Amino acid sequence: MSRLRPANSTGFRCGSREIFGLSRLALMESICVWTGQPQPAAGYEVWLDGELKGASTTQVFAIRGLDPKVGHTAEVSTVWQDGTVSPKKAELKFDLKQLLAREVFVSDLDPLRITNGWRQPEMDRNFNGGGLIIGGRTFEKGIGMPTNSEVEFELNGVYEKFSATVGIDDEYKNPEGAVEFVVVGDGRELSRSELKKVDGTREVKVDVHDVHRLVLRVKRTGEGGRIHADWIEAKLFK
Repeated sequence: MSRLRPANSTGFRCGSREIFGLSRLALMESICVWTGQPQPAAGYEVWLDGELKGASTTQVFAIRGLDPKVGHTAEVSTVWQDGTVSPKKAELKFDLKQLLAREVFVSDLDPLRITNGWRQPEMDRNFNGGGLIIGGRTFEKGIGMPTNSEVEFELNGVYEKFSATVGIDDEYKNPEGAVEFVVVGDGRELSRSELKKVDGTREVKVDVHDVHRLVLRVKRTGEGGRIHADWIEAKLFK
């Protein structure tokens, strides 16, 4: 977990120390973690930028809908057993970009939308649930998709570059099977690569600066049934 020390925090002491941490759940989400008072508390109120976001009976609270391009202030107040709220608050000023890694595997993000069906895109495995294998080599990270499907992610302009190695999984045997791998940003086509099973793999690198919605789409070209299309080690870079 990425831990940040609070600025001028006034509550939630643990011995002589105060701890108020943040970590990223998704690109627009973070989770607050704090240490509680030794006195019994009924729960905690969590505020963001002066607005009450909710309450928690534990010392963990997920904050969603964050704008990655502006700074935020998170505050936590103790609610005592008699229902009164402590006037003191732990405060932490933060920028969501502080919590974002310089590069991230796309398969580690929660999809905003995914094609429904009997078979659909899968994270870190092919769409049948097996490993991602191309040319006899196994890959731990990537997205396995059946042809004529797509998956969408919310980026909100945070990352600059997208890259992946695309190819047809070894589980599909027809050497003439062909797939189009398409990258779409905010409804605009950014990249299109067509290859057959016999072609092996191809590198895809795309500029996604200021892209808010990223779609990865695969489409069968010609015959061949449902083809196993893999986006190997698909990554986003700041």
